[in-house]
Amino acid sequence: MPTKIDFKRTVRDHAKLEGEAQISIGTTTFTGDGERLFLNFNDVGMLFSHGDAEDFLKAAMAAYLRLGYGIASGRSGPA
Repeated sequence: MPTKIDFKRTVRDHAKLEGEAQISIGTTTFTGDGERLFLNFNDVGMLFSHGDAEDFLKAAMAAYLRLGYGIASGRSGPA
């Protein structure tokens, strides 16, 4: 499977302290050893090991749920 980009956007710092960054995340078979998670932040790219990818995505999911996002909550974000 080719590279699949799930999110790519210029994100602005909500507190207006740091400016903005181009962020993208997805999966790729670039290394030839199966699909890998990639994260790109201002043109610096990282391919994750499967262990690091699992830990990173668990942490992202914990933050996602803590913020109240998701279909089960019936909300699109904090009130």
